[in-house]
Amino acid sequence: MHSDEPGSGAGRVASREEQLTGSPTPAAPARARASHRRAWRLTAGVVGALTTVLVAFGLGGAGGAQAKPAPSAAQLLRTTLADASARGSMHEVETAVGTKVTIKVVADLATNEGRQDVTHSGGEQAHALLVGATAYFSGNQAALTHYFGLPASVAKTVGTRWVSVLSSSSGYASVAAGLTLASALKSLTPPGALSETAPTRIDGQSVVGIRGTPGSADGKDASDILYVTSSSTPLPVAVSASSKGGNGAQAFTSTVTLSGWGEHVAVSAPTNVISANKL
Repeated sequence: MHSDEPGSGAGRVASREEQLTGSPTPAAPARARASHRRAWRLTAGVVGALTTVLVAFGLGGAGGAQAKPAPSAAQLLRTTLADASARGSMHEVETAVGTKVTIKVVADLATNEGRQDVTHSGGEQAHALLVGATAYFSGNQAALTHYFGLPASVAKTVGTRWVSVLSSSSGYASVAAGLTLASALKSLTPPGALSETAPTRIDGQSVVGIRGTPGSADGKDASDILYVTSSSTPLPVAVSASSKGGNGAQAFTSTVTLSGWGEHVAVSAPTNVISANKL
């Protein structure tokens, strides 16, 4: 009897940090999702040292801002996450840039459904959907093997089809991770003690930053700031994260833009599907 489990021949879906390194078995974690950090810690043997790139949207001036008392920042974060959750959906564009790799993630996320498209400068193109109690993933052969971690023989069997994974499968969580609004908001939360930056502007909007306190494991001069609108109902606008590397972490710059709050997200089950239990 089959269950809807990716079997030993189907491999498993690589975690988000593994997706960044391009390796299904990295030597060290790349992104500490368990502690909801924005910092990308990449495996040296796979992508090499990354270079810091100027963050878009004129965020450079926020780095020297004087911090306000932490309780104010914590309250602002709570209000922001509550307002964002109440909207029910959002559009997210995330980019990590380095000397040897560029990864772009575009997602439309709602309460119980979402879509995500990932493009890797190494040629991988990966896609994931969440529709009801079923998650789906697909990609080119490079993505199926390097991004989702499937053996080459299984990737060839999948071909251009979508792979479906039911919520009853233990592999479901790996595929569905990051495909809901709640999971995305959780990952946007800056780590550690919080402080506010001075007001600034991003893409024409007046914003204030909520600065986190990355740990030493995130590398030297690590920075993690969530920018939110300056209003009575604040909403996330962007995230700026970076590190100069060291302490086992690689240097990186990551930017995220957030928009489309409350807009309808229409996600439907794909055609040309093969069940994970047949792999």
